[in-house]
Amino acid sequence: MSKADFYKTLGVARTASDDEIKAAYRALARKLHPDVNDAPDAAARFAEVQEAYDVLSDPDKRRLYDRAGHAGFEAPPAGGAWAESAPPDLDDFGSMFDTFFGARDVGAGFGGFGSTHGARTRSAPRAAPQRPPDLTHESTIDLETAARGGSQRIVIKRGDQSRTIDVTIPKGVGDGARLRVRGEGQPARAPGATPSDLILTIRVRPHPRFTRGAGASSLDLSTDLPLTISEATLGAKVSLTLLLGSEVTITIPPATPSAARLRVKGAGLEDASGKKGDLYAQVKIIPPDPSLVDDQLRNALEALSARQGNIREADRPS
Repeated sequence: MSKADFYKTLGVARTASDDEIKAAYRALARKLHPDVNDAPDAAARFAEVQEAYDVLSDPDKRRLYDRAGHAGFEAPPAGGAWAESAPPDLDDFGSMFDTFFGARDVGAGFGGFGSTHGARTRSAPRAAPQRPPDLTHESTIDLETAARGGSQRIVIKRGDQSRTIDVTIPKGVGDGARLRVRGEGQPARAPGATPSDLILTIRVRPHPRFTRGAGASSLDLSTDLPLTISEATLGAKVSLTLLLGSEVTITIPPATPSAARLRVKGAGLEDASGKKGDLYAQVKIIPPDPSLVDDQLRNALEALSARQGNIREADRPS
């Protein structure tokens, strides 16, 4: 099967600038990274995007690709010659594949050809420096931080040492989300090796007023909406303070029952792509304090009760 054009993989024109290539790669990486995308083909698609970026972000590799396409990165047939006047440095390709799959034999990925000081020779497999295992860490944030996103300073431990790093928290991140921070894991253990990554699990602590939805509704928020008897009976317009401090006006229809859920579209959380959830305000009717009930109010409530009838009797099955 022929490989897809690297420019098409990133969704850019062949004349794209370095900045345009980098922006396209970052957008696709955020969308397809296996840590945030559980689609069955996410890992394979992410690897294709990473491979395309590794070539097009390197000026020399991009020039070779523009001249020879994928053939410029394949081993020549027996007795043949490379499409480029000088053979590409297979050490670079080994580093590129290490990014996807970890350390491996460089020659095995390119028809058995190894690299000795830039010369194209057949050699025995060469062991790459072993990459240390990733470092795992948990960080707890409040719901407001999850809503805003941004930078979060955390302290991680590497053995007996502690280190402070700044981590970018995606907007709308959910409880249990796993973030990969490149190069911030275990230090390299041998010359030529690379440090591992930090796998950060995000925990979002419960909020005293707002509850977050789950699954497909993870951007939705729910909260109680206290109403007086008169507001629920006659209808009203009430103000509700949202998670990040702004206010929204909610219209209460007349005869709104307790436990009714009123939806405020787009007033929930927002994720990094701009998608917004909704806010659900659950009505909670609060009776007046007994000290406020004078004879006039008592008579009015008793008259209302008499007109309304026995609502419990009406709910009984016939």
